[in-house]
Amino acid sequence: MYFVDLFNQRRRKTEPKFVHILRACIILLLLALLLAYIIFLIIEVINSVPAIQFSIIETNEIPFPDMGFFANFSFNIECQFKINTGKMIEIIDNNCNNSFIQPQQLWDDPPGYFGYFINNNNLKFTKNTKSGNQFIEIKLSANSYGDFIEIYLIDTEFNPLKLQDGKVDLESIQIIDHIRELVANNKYYLVNNQVSYIGLTRNQQKKIHSRFSGILGVSPSYNNLHRIVSNFQSLPFPAAPSTEYHSAVAINVASFRMQVETEQRTRTLLGIVGLMGGAWGLASALYAALFGVDMIRPWGCLQSYCGLRRRTYNKFKKRIPVLPLINSSSSMTELNSNSLDVKELRDHIISLEIFLKEYVVDVKFLEKSENIVQNDRSDDK
Repeated sequence: MYFVDLFNQRRRKTEPKFVHILRACIILLLLALLLAYIIFLIIEVINSVPAIQFSIIETNEIPFPDMGFFANFSFNIECQFKINTGKMIEIIDNNCNNSFIQPQQLWDDPPGYFGYFINNNNLKFTKNTKSGNQFIEIKLSANSYGDFIEIYLIDTEFNPLKLQDGKVDLESIQIIDHIRELVANNKYYLVNNQVSYIGLTRNQQKKIHSRFSGILGVSPSYNNLHRIVSNFQSLPFPAAPSTEYHSAVAINVASFRMQVETEQRTRTLLGIVGLMGGAWGLASALYAALFGVDMIRPWGCLQSYCGLRRRTYNKFKKRIPVLPLINSSSSMTELNSNSLDVKELRDHIISLEIFLKEYVVDVKFLEKSENIVQNDRSDDK
C-alpha cells in the first residue's frame, strides 16, 4: 500500500501538492522505521543464546570412563573389576589390566610419567540391583613415593586420544594439556597411603546441529554429547601404612539418573514474523489515521481537520468538472425529461469515463487481457 501511494499518479492529480509531499515523507519515514525494526529483530535473533531445558531420564548402563594418570615419578597401575553384594565384595574380572597403558616417561627434566585407561572394549556399568553394585578398583604402586598422582576422568565418547598400535599416540605435550583443560571438573589428586572413592553420573547435552535451522525456527536435529560428572572422597588406608602401594581408588556409579540438557531457541526468524506483522499493522493504522484508507474516501485527520477538505475538493473538481454519481436522482430526472443538451451529456460521459479509468477500473489490466484474447483467437484461426 505504501509504495503504491508513494508513486501513485492519481493522487497527484486530485489532491493538493502539500498533501502529496507530506504523504511521501510519512511513507518513507514509516518504511524506514519498519526496516530498522526488522533488522533489529533479525540481529537480536542471530545473537540470541539458546535456552537450556533440563530433564531427568533413567538409564540402565553407563560406559566406563577413560582415565589418565600423571606423576613426576615412575609408577605402575593394576586393577580389578569387583561387585559389592552388600554382604561381601567379589572379584568379577582380573583382566582389566589389558585396557591400561602403563605409564610412559614423556620428558626428563623435570620427570613426567603418563598412564592411561582407554575403554576400547565397550566396558559398562550396568544397573543390576539383584547381584549388587559394580565398581573398578585401581591400585597404584611406585618405587619412590613422591608427591601425588594426578587422575582425571573423561567420557569415552568424547576422548580425543585413541590407541594406535597398542599405544597412546602422544604427538606433543600440548595434547595432554588440552585434555587436562577439558576435564578440570573431573581431576583429582591421589595422595600416598590414601584410598579414594569416586562416584560417577553421566549427563547428556543435546546441542543444535545446524545453527541456521535453529535460527530459522524449524525442528532442529541435535548432536548428543555426554560428559562425566563425579564426586570425590579420600580416606587413609584402613590398615597400617602400606609399603606396597602408593594409593588406591575405587570408581563406581553414584546414580543411573541422567540429566539431559537440551538447547532450545526461544527467538527464531519464524517466531518474529508475528512481530513484523504487528509492526506493519501499526504503521498501516497510523497511515490510515492521517490520510485515510483509500483515495475516494479520504477520512484521515489531514483531510478532515487540517483545512484541506476544500482544497482537496477543488483539486478534484478541476480534474473532473462534472462529478458523476452526485445528485444522481436529479440527474436521472433531467435525463428523463430530455432537458440536458448534447454537450452536457458528453461532459457527463467523459467525466464518468475518467472517473472509472482512474478510480475504479484497472484499464491496463483490461488492455492486456484483451490482447491475450485477440492473440488466442488469431491462433485458433
